[in-house]
Amino acid sequence: PRVAVGPGIAASSIRQIVRTLEGHVYIAAVDDQGGPAWGFEKSTLLRMYKSTTAGIPDAFEEVDRSHRPRTGKNSTLSGGDIRLDRNGQIHVVYYRTEDGATVHQLFDTNSDTWDSDSTVVTTFSGRAGNPYYGNRGRIINSLALDRDDTPFIAVGGDDGVKIFRKTASGWVEDVRLSTVQSVHPAMTFDRLRRLHVVWLETSGESSFILYAMRDAAGVWSLPELVFPGDANTLSNANLDQSPSIAVDSQNQPVVLYLSGEPG
Repeated sequence: PRVAVGPGIAASSIRQIVRTLEGHVYIAAVDDQGGPAWGFEKSTLLRMYKSTTAGIPDAFEEVDRSHRPRTGKNSTLSGGDIRLDRNGQIHVVYYRTEDGATVHQLFDTNSDTWDSDSTVVTTFSGRAGNPYYGNRGRIINSLALDRDDTPFIAVGGDDGVKIFRKTASGWVEDVRLSTVQSVHPAMTFDRLRRLHVVWLETSGESSFILYAMRDAAGVWSLPELVFPGDANTLSNANLDQSPSIAVDSQNQPVVLYLSGEPG
C-alpha cells in the first residue's frame, strides 16, 4: 500500500530518495508553504524524512526538525536533489531565492543531523530576491557523486549551464556547457567514471534537450542534440519536461523527458 510521508513537493528531474545499507529510506522534500500559492507569507522548509523501520517502509517521520534548511518570508527553496555516499552522508543541493545561491549541504544518517551548508555559487544563473525563480517545475540544480564521493553540481538558469565540483580548497567551476537559458539539468556517473549530463535549453519559442559527457580524465565532450522541439512539442509550458538521465548495463546514456502541451 501507499505510505504517507509528509508535506512537500515532487519536482521533475530531481532524485529525492535514498536507501541506506541498513535499509532505512530517506526522502528530502521542499515544503513550499511559503511559496506563490500561499502568498509567500511563511517560511519555505527543506524537510528530511526517515522511515521509522528498516526494510519496506510503513511510516515516516521528519528528523532533525530544528536544523532543517529554511528561508524567510518572500523567498523560496528549489530542489532537494540528494545522493548517498559511502560514509552514510546524504549530499543535498538546493537553490535559495533570497540571495540567489546554489547551496550544498550534508545530512548525516549516522546521527540523523543536518550539517552546515556550503554555498556553491551566487553569481551564476541566480536572481536574488525573486521568489518565483527556480521554483517548482523550473529546477536549476542537480547533483552527482563520483567514485571517490566528490560532489559535482550542475547549475542552470538564464545564463546557461555550468558544472561545479568540490575540491580541498572549495568549489571550482569544472566547465560551462551552455550560454543559453536552460533548466532541469540532470546528471549521473557510469561504471567507467564518466559523468553524463542532460538539460533543457530554451531559445525564443524553441526548446532543445542537450547532452554532454565528462570522461574519466576530466575532458568534456561538445554538447550533443538529443531532441529538437518547438513551442508545441517541448515548450516547458507545463513546467515538467524534465529531462532525467540514467545509464544502462553497457554504460550508455538513456534520457527520459515529457513532451510539452498539448502532448
